[in-house]
Amino acid sequence: MKKFCKIPIGFMLAALVLSGCSAGKSADSVETADKETSKMAIANNSDSSATPKEESSAIDEGTASESDNSDESVIIEVTDSNSLSSTESFRIKIANNSVASQSAKNIDAELDSAVGEAVFTGNEGTYLEGELQTEGHIVLDTSSVGGDTVVYALTMYGEYGFENDTFVKVAGSGTIPVVMTFGYSKDSGYQLKNYSVPTDGSGYVQSIKDMFPQSLYNRVLSISESDSNNLTSQERTYAKAYLNKIGRSARIAENAEKEYVDVDAEVSNEVSKRYWEYPSWIGTQEKIENNVRYVYETQWKNYGGGDSMIYFTKYVYDTGEIIKSINVYIEDDKIASSEEKVTKIIGNK
Repeated sequence: MKKFCKIPIGFMLAALVLSGCSAGKSADSVETADKETSKMAIANNSDSSATPKEESSAIDEGTASESDNSDESVIIEVTDSNSLSSTESFRIKIANNSVASQSAKNIDAELDSAVGEAVFTGNEGTYLEGELQTEGHIVLDTSSVGGDTVVYALTMYGEYGFENDTFVKVAGSGTIPVVMTFGYSKDSGYQLKNYSVPTDGSGYVQSIKDMFPQSLYNRVLSISESDSNNLTSQERTYAKAYLNKIGRSARIAENAEKEYVDVDAEVSNEVSKRYWEYPSWIGTQEKIENNVRYVYETQWKNYGGGDSMIYFTKYVYDTGEIIKSINVYIEDDKIASSEEKVTKIIGNK
């Protein structure tokens, strides 16, 4: 199911410094084909001169009201995903992103946009799906081979979602060196033909040397904090734009502060297996299902002596209407009983 709408939007771009993330992708090469993608084009309104320290404080909070005075319009295409979680994933494309243009190699806007799209395509289906897909890229150099354009870049990919009311990177990569090959035609523009990443493990260094020019070895073999911060800042640009788009103020971070249920390990494993859709921590996780935002919440009450109760609740974010509640009673560090109550049946649309 696809939906199209046109809305006025604008935002003040700020950047947040944070490097590090979930496990990265490993593959020798990803061949690509033409695919429809979901996009939101947003006119740039950024300040790329901010220092890393300024960026960190500026983008921690995303505020919907920052877009209220803009007359610019964007086209949004929303595509349902086929994930097990039945969520809808959104992609935001930021036009003429000045953060993304902080590359060692000056390239035209059309190629820069194609590189960003390639990062999305190259990471598609690799990570646990979040609510928003983000990317960052730094073009280090380009070359022409047999009429194709080869791009040497540093990249980052992230899936963002709400945990404990914080918009966090729920999955994604660290800084990954990538070599991309594009064909070009006047009718179709740049078309991705190949997306290659280094081999993991003991073959990593040699694969880098096989993929990249010698002049780039130092840059790609020893990733600088500056490059990682730049890529993270680009990811946060997408996150901030998305918060403005949905009219929500939230802290953007790499992780949310979490407290976990303190029960016997076997009990914890069994509960997680039975009720995997709920957070493994005490708190909330949000999911979009059939165009409705739901909150999945886990709470825990400790009675002492190996006795406790775990409470799972699913409710509608906007109204607080409870859809399902589950109480799991633990006695002497064993699951004694569980009670499940479904208050509303939700049909597929």
